[in-house]
Amino acid sequence: MSRTSVLIAMVALAVGCAGRSWRVAKETHTGLAYRTFATENPDHPKFDLAMERAEALDWTDATALDTPEGYQAFLGAHPRSEHSTDAMVMAEARSWDRAREARTPEALSAFLARYPDSAQSEEARLLVEEAWYERAKSEATEAAWSRYLVRYPEGRWITEAQEQRERLAWMTTQAKNTRLAYEQFAMRFPFSEHRDAAMEWLHKSRVSRLQPVVVLDEAAVPEGQRATLVYDVRQEFDDTLVYDLRGDFRMRRTIMVDLKGGPAPHPQKAYGKQDDTGLLVLTYSESPGRRFEPSGRATDIVATLELYVPATTTPVWSERLEATTPERATGATEKALHDAALAELGSRLRGYADGLALERRETR
Repeated sequence: MSRTSVLIAMVALAVGCAGRSWRVAKETHTGLAYRTFATENPDHPKFDLAMERAEALDWTDATALDTPEGYQAFLGAHPRSEHSTDAMVMAEARSWDRAREARTPEALSAFLARYPDSAQSEEARLLVEEAWYERAKSEATEAAWSRYLVRYPEGRWITEAQEQRERLAWMTTQAKNTRLAYEQFAMRFPFSEHRDAAMEWLHKSRVSRLQPVVVLDEAAVPEGQRATLVYDVRQEFDDTLVYDLRGDFRMRRTIMVDLKGGPAPHPQKAYGKQDDTGLLVLTYSESPGRRFEPSGRATDIVATLELYVPATTTPVWSERLEATTPERATGATEKALHDAALAELGSRLRGYADGLALERRETR
């Protein structure tokens, strides 16, 4: 077959395919079908006719749907259509209808983001604020009112929002009943009607007298030596932290308690609660540690130091301490290793005297 014959055959095949595509488009008679034909056959004589029919059918479909998506799809397919202006107007109008009906901050904000220069933009902005206000009323939480105030610091409902946020914050503060909660409330709401009550609570939590308590929990010594261990821990406690605190607090005699495997009661129930008196509770646990050849084993200590005041059942100050027998310990007996660990605990306890003193001195 000659080169000319091949070219003639290829043209005939292309014409035949285009003819079949045109027949399919006519039979289907949809905008998509005509647009598909035009895309596949940009040089076909019926290209313009296909696009005219596609535009007419797509416009009919868009107006029948009458939705933002329908008009936007038409604009995407026919950006230069004679219906483009109408499509843009209708897309905006239906988007506005949908946003106004939903009346949520998200829907109204989305409309404004898409149509910032709309004739409805001012009304939309008013409705967005109203939607955030209604959501805050519905959720009725401090966070919800705070969201409204952050967005509208000079909003139409600012007075109500401030009052509701403060009311809910005060309720939360009372429910927590901790020093941190009252301090945060006093700082956040310096002109609140509840600030005096918050400051009074904080004032009562600043005690001038301390009742030290040593509580023995877990021990690495035999049962018969637990009483001696409690005494040794108390002695270390008294010689270090309790001694250092005497310049800032009136100190009572340290109470010694051995739990003997039982549960730890709440300190205020077990040791009493008096005005202007804090409970300084050291809860002590120990276990065997690494080996010291040939002397025996080190002592690993874990303790908690907590301060309770009459205003709350939650500790207003709490620290976790860990100590162990140092690498170099004086003496070569198990007791020497144990005493070295207790001395290490005592050195750590001394570091908390200033922090505890601030619990009495500090005013906010």
